[in-house]
Amino acid sequence: MGCFSGSRIVRPTSDPMNQPNLRVQSLRSKILVIAGLALAYFLAARLLISLSAIAAGPVTTIWLPSGIAVAALVLYGPWAACGSFAGSLAVALATSTPAPLAVMLSLGNTGGELLCWWLLAGWRNRGFSVEHVMDGPRLAGAAVAGGVLSATASVGGYVRFGLIPPDAFLGSWLAWMGSGVASMVLVTPLLVYAARHRHQPWRVAGRLPEYGSALLLLVAAALLWQGPHFERGVDEPVVLLLILGQLWIAFRFTPAAMTLSNAVIAASAVAALVLRLGHAPPATAYPFILSLQLMLAGLALVAYLLAAMVERQRRSTQQLRDAQGALVTGARDAGRAEIATNVLHNVGNVLNSVNVSAQLAVTRLEASKLQGLTRALQMLQSNRADLGTYLAQDPKGKLLPSYLEQVGRALEQEQRELRQELDLLVRNVDHIKDVVATQQRYAGVSTVLEPVQLHEVVEDALRLHHSDMVRAGVTVEREFGDVPVVPLDKARIVQILVNLFSNARHAMAQREGQRRMVLRVGQEGGQLAVSVTDEGEGISRENLTRIFAHGFTTRRGGHGFGLHSSALVAVEMGGTLVAHSDGPGAGATFTLKLPLQQAVPA
Repeated sequence: MGCFSGSRIVRPTSDPMNQPNLRVQSLRSKILVIAGLALAYFLAARLLISLSAIAAGPVTTIWLPSGIAVAALVLYGPWAACGSFAGSLAVALATSTPAPLAVMLSLGNTGGELLCWWLLAGWRNRGFSVEHVMDGPRLAGAAVAGGVLSATASVGGYVRFGLIPPDAFLGSWLAWMGSGVASMVLVTPLLVYAARHRHQPWRVAGRLPEYGSALLLLVAAALLWQGPHFERGVDEPVVLLLILGQLWIAFRFTPAAMTLSNAVIAASAVAALVLRLGHAPPATAYPFILSLQLMLAGLALVAYLLAAMVERQRRSTQQLRDAQGALVTGARDAGRAEIATNVLHNVGNVLNSVNVSAQLAVTRLEASKLQGLTRALQMLQSNRADLGTYLAQDPKGKLLPSYLEQVGRALEQEQRELRQELDLLVRNVDHIKDVVATQQRYAGVSTVLEPVQLHEVVEDALRLHHSDMVRAGVTVEREFGDVPVVPLDKARIVQILVNLFSNARHAMAQREGQRRMVLRVGQEGGQLAVSVTDEGEGISRENLTRIFAHGFTTRRGGHGFGLHSSALVAVEMGGTLVAHSDGPGAGATFTLKLPLQQAVPA
């Protein structure tokens, strides 16, 4: 789907500022647009001519119809120039202008408006708004080009037909060009904005009192600036007030508000100039008109440029805020994901032991002596009528008492073993709860410290991994030195040690023969130290630091989460986790160092 613009097809975009034309496709709609533009052109021109500050002459302070016509061309496309030509021709004929001159004037005005449109929006199908920094200079250049063409054709026609003396050509030409330029600069942006945002609420509606007060101040300043009450040279403070007011609007409101502000200032200043001059002769009026045109156009262009710069800064700031929000959200999501991964990894380590304990319990229940006890009870039940004789004389009955004694002892042993496995199962479940609680504490700032003996914490962690170690054939050697009872976060230390035990067991999985893991507890350099040494595959020199990176692993099927999370936990507790290895095949030692806090009396 595209909309017609001249002889080219333009793809509509979601941004109304980049849409050169409003969609007018039917012939009837185009005729209505042309007729409406011609009528608006005619009425605006007649109003301005009747309010002209010049007693006799073809020039007005601001030729409002040109701004209306350029806005229509920007909105609808070059075919709307038919309405501009018709309106201009009607105005010229209504003022008793000779028909040939009326046609020349209409062609000059329409040609200037088309040139302005082509340079502003038609060339390369560029959209137009004053929200971009370069739109202000583009508008100025296009308006000057259009004004020069219109003034040259029109004033030249007046001179040719003898309605303006040749010596008045330059003054009339400058004033004519200035009136067109001022209209295109001041009126076109306002009408384009109003048309493109006609279905949206006015974007300054939320601060109407503030905006209305600023406009009233600017109107009063414009009236004083061009009014008859000030002597020449006294109006500089009023011009400064106008500039300050425009600065305020630029920083507080949108470029759309700036277009209305410029139009209001221009209307107030022109009205004040008309009251000031009355119907002065051209020689007296032209200098005032030209200076006002230059001042209004210059003030508007500077205001547009400033508003565009502020708007760009607003957009950049908003983009940065959006990007910052996205980064914060991403960081939070990544943090949540890492915490969830750590929880799953640490819980997974414990679940291995839970699974082993559950399997052992099931195996022992399947091999239980309880079935033999049931058969013995059935034999007693079947001979209960003469139980004494059965136990004393029957060969099977004689064996029952000793058999029941053996079954009892076997059941007692099974109970002890099952109790041990269930105790280990409960500890593992408790450790899972500790892991979850520890990760929950990461979201806050609290840390649970309790007086503990470090080698007891190591034993607790080892008991959680005992079944895995036995199944993997790992022999554990202990070298525990004397360490004081100190306040520590037991759950976090157990989490680290379980990860280290799991890594040591996997590192020795391919080792033939004896598999030995050495645990050492002591003090090093004023710190508590726990080291886990294995005789596994070892670590290469370049991987000694990389091994703690998130996601890095050298084990097939590994995830690279355990050591990373353990190192982070160690830092959280004010300690460190370091690795040492003499190379591949030489085993590895991981040492957890913790600050030696104030000892707790035994």
